[in-house]
Parts: sequence; structure tokens; C-alpha cells
Amino acid sequence: MKQVLYLIFAVSLLTTIPLQAQDNKQAQTLLEQAQKALFSNPKQASYYAAQAAALFPEDEPNETRAQAMILYCQAEQLLGNFDLSIKNLYDTQRYINPANKRQTAQLYSLMGRVYSKLGDYNKGIELNDKATSIFKSLGDSASVAGCYNERGVMHYLLDEFLVAERFLQRALTINRAQRNLKEIATNLNNLCLYQGDTEKKLSFIQEAIAINKNLDAQWSLGENYNNMGKQYYFGEQYSKALEALQKAYEYAHNIGAKELICDYYEYSSWVYAAIGDYDQAYKRLSQMYALSKELQSSNKLRNIEQEISYKRYQDQKYATEMQEQTYKIELLKRNLWLLGSILVLGLAFSIFLYKWYKRRKGLQLIEARYQLELSQREISELKLHQQELELQNVQSALDNSQQEVTSFAVFLRSRNELLGKI
Repeated sequence: MKQVLYLIFAVSLLTTIPLQAQDNKQAQTLLEQAQKALFSNPKQASYYAAQAAALFPEDEPNETRAQAMILYCQAEQLLGNFDLSIKNLYDTQRYINPANKRQTAQLYSLMGRVYSKLGDYNKGIELNDKATSIFKSLGDSASVAGCYNERGVMHYLLDEFLVAERFLQRALTINRAQRNLKEIATNLNNLCLYQGDTEKKLSFIQEAIAINKNLDAQWSLGENYNNMGKQYYFGEQYSKALEALQKAYEYAHNIGAKELICDYYEYSSWVYAAIGDYDQAYKRLSQMYALSKELQSSNKLRNIEQEISYKRYQDQKYATEMQEQTYKIELLKRNLWLLGSILVLGLAFSIFLYKWYKRRKGLQLIEARYQLELSQREISELKLHQQELELQNVQSALDNSQQEVTSFAVFLRSRNELLGKI
């Protein structure tokens, strides 16, 4: 029976290991596809990342699943689905191994970005600082530059342009030193979010567009053309601004990037207002307001946080219940072990008592036999002594008889001598 069980276990183990290896290989392929499609087709990237995450169980930590979830949330953030992104980021926390600091920092960085998109800049900066500290401790300068870039965008959204410029320039310096083209294009684009030297910023945008076209980064190109339109607006070149913004809208519409479409509406309303086409300006402004309300609603953020808090409460409640169940099981195991120990000790004591009693009876029997043998020996000795005494008595009687015979013989002899003399 044991051999059969061992054989079943071995077969299950041999079949499980190849399946796990196959899942990991498939997940890595899907993650590579998701990463490749992230900026060119975020919807496709979201699909690939979701498929990769679905290959792993939901109730245990797994770094590959966590990485897939982070990519999924990043893709949804690019599509403007900030609420979905933040919910899944909170869910991702339970799949990350606490020892994996890099993945934890990636999570904090993306959470900070999404919070800033939702309008909670304090929370965004707090999470960004945490991510930056971890990346610095790991010596990951490329990721530190990414955090600086996100921090610069946050300060831009707070209208703190000088602080934003400082962080973005620091990020650009690091990325140029490492020749990280994608991040260089991102930094150059973000340096053009606000007004300044128009010609210089347009040159930044042209460089970013050249890089992103080479990388086929559709989302980034939409953002680039939005910022180009903004800079042309600052430079009062309104026809070029509308032309650039139209290109931005085409890129954004093709990939379904709601945030970029919202920016297009906003910048277009500026340009139409500047050229006196107030009908178009009002139309774009209304479209921007409706879409921005959908993207950046404070009520939505509160609802998301309430849902997350409730989910955490449920998870905590479940964990507490599981802990109580575990405690009860452990207590039952301990009681069973204690009862078993008592039974074993009782059985051992009973066996010992039985053997001791049996041995004692055996010793008593031996003692009785010994005493009986002693008694029989004493009886034998007494019989022997009695026989000796009887023998002595017989001997004495014999000696007396012999003496009497001798005396009688002497008497006869004397009488005969006397009769002869007579």
C-alpha cells in the first residue's frame, strides 16, 4: 500500500513540475508582449498582462503574478482607467514578497502616479518618496530617474514649475548618461508641459517625437503632439498648434487614451479662444469638463478608497477568522497529542505494573519454593538425625547384649571352673 502511495505522489510531482514550468514560461512570454505593447497599444498590453496574471493562484504570493498585475495597472493608467488601476494596485500588494524591495518600490511609484492623476498630490508625493528611497538603497539610478520624472509631473500639476523643472532636469541628466532613449523622450516631453523658451521646448518635443516614432510608442506620440500644440499656443502659432493637436487626438483616439483626449480638448479650447472661435472653444471645454469629471472625480477617489478600506477590512476579518481556525486546530492537535500522550503513558504504566506484579509473584513463588526446599531439607536432616539416634540406640542395645553375653560366658566359664574344682 505504501509503495502505491509513493508511486502516486511521485507521478503527481513529476506532472506538476512541468506544468508549473510551462506556466512560468507562458507568463514570461505574455509579460514580454505586454511590455512591448505598453506604449504602442495599452489595451493589448492590458490584455497580455491580465492573461499572465490569470496563470497563477490568487491566494499566495507570487512575484511573476505581481509583475503582471503592475503591468496591467500601468496599461490601465495609460488608458485613463485610474480607478481600476488603483484598485488592482492595492490587490497587487498581497502578491509581492516583502523581501522583494524592487517590486515594492515599483508598486509605490505607480501608485503615486495614479494618485496624482486622481488629484491626491500629497499621497502621490508620499508614495513617490518611498519608492525613491528604496531605489536609492538598491543603487538603481534608472528607476530613481523615473521617480524624479514622476515627481516633476506632480509639481507641474501643483503649478510649481521651478520645482518641476529641477526634478525633470535631474531625471534627464541620469537618463542621458545611461542612454535610456525611452526615458529621455519622456523627460523631454514633460519639460514641455509648461511655458518657457518656446523654440527650445519645441526642439525638445521634436527630439522626443523622433525617439518615440523609432520605438513605435503611440501613447507617447499622442502626448508629444499635445505638448507640441501647447508650445505652439504659447508661441502664438495657432494654426500649427491646431495641426499638432489634431495629430495628438488621432493617436489618442486610436489607442483609447482618455487622458490624452482630455488634454487635447483642453489645449484646443485655449487655441480656439485665442483665435476668437468661441463656439469651438466652448465645445472643447465642455467635452474636456465631462471627460475630466469622469477621469478625476474626488467622489470617485473617495469611493475607491472606501472600497479598498472595506476590502482590507474583509481581508483582515478573513485573516482573523483563519487565525482563529488555525488556533482551534492547533489547540485540538495539542489536546489530541496530550490525550494520546496520557493514553500511551497509561498503557506503558499498566504494562510496567503488570510486569512488576508478575515478576513479584514469580519472586514470591521462587521464595516459597526455596522455603519449601529448606523445609524438606530440614525434614530430611531431622529424619537422618532420627535414624542416627535409632542406630545409636540399636548399637547401644547391641553393645549391651554383647556385654551381657560376654558376662554370661564369663559366668559360665567361672561356674564350670568352680564345678571342675568341686
